[in-house]
Amino acid sequence: MVERSTENGYALITGGSQGIGKQIALELASRGYNILIVALHHPNIAEAKADILSKYDIKVDTISVDLTEISSAQEVFDWCNKEGYKVQILVNNAGFGYAGAFESYNHEFYDNLMKINMVAPVNLCRLFLDDLKSFSRGYILNIGSAAAYSDMPFKTVYAATKKFLYGFTLALREELRDTGVSLTIICPSGVATNASVMQNVKDMGAVARLSTTTPEHIAHKAVKGMFARKTVIVPLAITKLYVGMVRLLPRGIMLRMIGNKFRKSKVKLYKTPQQQNADDAA
Repeated sequence: MVERSTENGYALITGGSQGIGKQIALELASRGYNILIVALHHPNIAEAKADILSKYDIKVDTISVDLTEISSAQEVFDWCNKEGYKVQILVNNAGFGYAGAFESYNHEFYDNLMKINMVAPVNLCRLFLDDLKSFSRGYILNIGSAAAYSDMPFKTVYAATKKFLYGFTLALREELRDTGVSLTIICPSGVATNASVMQNVKDMGAVARLSTTTPEHIAHKAVKGMFARKTVIVPLAITKLYVGMVRLLPRGIMLRMIGNKFRKSKVKLYKTPQQQNADDAA
């Protein structure tokens, strides 16, 4: 049975203007939920809004915010209060990753990575918790990664942020067990969100290609699992196999295997979303 909106709540989706976030917005809109898109200032915000409105008879609003700014979560919360938007579903999707040697990126890159992958989800969860509790059923959906299951050379900080989000999700879910709010985290491996990701997947070889899927597939699995009140979703069979290997093999062996794989690949350096936006505007 498909769960549909019955309480006129809003679904707030960070990074909701493209990729997984936009597809989750479309999935939730199809179930009658009003949509709030939080994303960096970019023409694709208006495009996403128009696309959703062309397909579904719901309300959609957007706010352009840089979630690496410490005041951003409060800004989003204050905007919702001012406009009278009650958030029933919080989707912490915004974030970014990278691959490459630790010394290939500067400290500002890692600072932004940690703020958007860890600090923003925590702050948004805390600010919107009373809203979520006010509904008979409230939901928090965190977009994690299979990287949460292992320490990862050449993705050192990214993997650590996803391990943090994984642990945070499970612990807060237990705290809120006797409320109407449930937390779910989905842990995909590769997701074909842009050309840079696809090129790096291609360079990584056959296993990387087999473990990569589409934003549409992840969004469908995530929303279905969230409404089923699942704790953790691992969307692909090959990703489940990887998780099983991580649990069985000694940590030292896994570290060497992952490190050797990345050493042999030619990985194109990633940019932050802010850097990519600046390039698009140039």
